[in-house]
Amino acid sequence: MNLKSLYLLPALLLAHSAALAAPKISDDPKPRSAEKIIYFKQNGKFGAKTTSGKIIVPAQYHCEFMCEHVKHGETADGELLFTDNSREVRGKVAYSPFFLHSRQGKFLYQPMMYDLTSDYFSEGKRRYVSKEGKVGFADRAGNLVTPAQHDWAGPFEYGYAAFCDGCREVRVDEEHTAVQGGTWGMMDARGNTIAPSNTRRAASDIERNGKFYPHPFAYTAAERDILQRINRYKNLIVGLAAVSYSPYKTAEERAAYRFEIVSQPVQGYPYYEIVLFDGKGNTVEGERFLAGADGKRLYALPVGEETPLPLETHLRHDIRSTLAEQPKRQKSGSWNDNPFRLKDYPEAKALLKRRK
Repeated sequence: MNLKSLYLLPALLLAHSAALAAPKISDDPKPRSAEKIIYFKQNGKFGAKTTSGKIIVPAQYHCEFMCEHVKHGETADGELLFTDNSREVRGKVAYSPFFLHSRQGKFLYQPMMYDLTSDYFSEGKRRYVSKEGKVGFADRAGNLVTPAQHDWAGPFEYGYAAFCDGCREVRVDEEHTAVQGGTWGMMDARGNTIAPSNTRRAASDIERNGKFYPHPFAYTAAERDILQRINRYKNLIVGLAAVSYSPYKTAEERAAYRFEIVSQPVQGYPYYEIVLFDGKGNTVEGERFLAGADGKRLYALPVGEETPLPLETHLRHDIRSTLAEQPKRQKSGSWNDNPFRLKDYPEAKALLKRRK
């Protein structure tokens, strides 16, 4: 990531957003009410109400653009998110025409515009824009977890987010823009600016643009137990993920992969979120991993799926599909730098024997 010029590539970012989206079964910032909620239109403006007619959000949003999901009589299955360009907030870089309400009707915040839609969650947080046009972060429960104090900020990755002040958005071609100039820095999950070191001070330090930052995660005993249990499958998960990579990944590179818990359960989202990072602290794209609020159950959320699967169920399916595709990969020679060999993974054999 180049902090001096961060390019926004729509096609790639949409794919990244889909991979990081929260499970549909618990994507709401507050618990759902028992009664179904629908959008309604009155005097040219939109609001939300229950099917029995109780007003949840009074009709106040004049939606003209980017509001395909807000239609009169349409069921509001997920967030109560409205668009009103006439009431947008705009800073030097950040912009939001969005208004997010809880399912009880309380206004929460304005999610930042990102690639023509509201921002996605990354490591349990997404960006919002204040009335002054500054950027902060909110969690999945609707809490504002960092103050809005910067002109722009990137999504969190490995516990850190890049930010800038005095920067500007510059168009580089017909489809792409870049955030350039100004003063750049890195913040932690609490919004504190973290000063880097020019040298590695600990083996767990993470490198960003030639600078080193300390390991940002601290765990309770229960969280360490979650990591210990999912690490039993790390070798297998890395092996399955490496199939889609080129060139060949050495044993040293694979051993450097690590799981981190990047967010804890909050109201409306009863999961620990676990992310697999490579040795450089970059997110390994693909399925996400979750642990139940009690820490006892492990899940996987495959790309494109809305419902978490028990981790072992997912791994059995992934092993079988990978082995089935292997002959085609070998024949074509494409994406065959890191073949998956069942004999190399005794844990895979044990999983397949456990349930046919």
